[in-house]
Amino acid sequence: MDRQDELLEKEDGRYYAIDKAGTGLGSIATTERLKKTIVSFGLPSGPALFLHLAHRAYSKVRDVDPFSLFNEHPQGIWPDNQKELFDFLEQLISHVVFSFTALEAFANEVIPDNFMYTFVVEKPERSEPMGKTKSNGGLI
Repeated sequence: MDRQDELLEKEDGRYYAIDKAGTGLGSIATTERLKKTIVSFGLPSGPALFLHLAHRAYSKVRDVDPFSLFNEHPQGIWPDNQKELFDFLEQLISHVVFSFTALEAFANEVIPDNFMYTFVVEKPERSEPMGKTKSNGGLI
């Protein structure tokens, strides 16, 4: 493995774009001015950020047995500690929502700007073209 490969291996996988450049690495970055301070940072990948959040949420619940969150009582079972159950449910929801959001963000990035899709509307019968942007200029 050469030096550039080693450098790439150490970088955060959430970069939007990073690769070998010259003798080191290059990435797409932005520079913004906040009041009188110039702030620069590499652009993150939207899909990668959402996927990372999904994985982080999954990591918190993967070893949890949901039944262990409930306690037995003579009248039935229920959690003595609702917080643990609610935390579990929040992480599970986060895992699912961020997973699907990562897929949507990825699809939005890879759809070409000039892509057109025509679908048929049954009532009233007509064809309607849809592109990456609507005719009024808004994103679909």
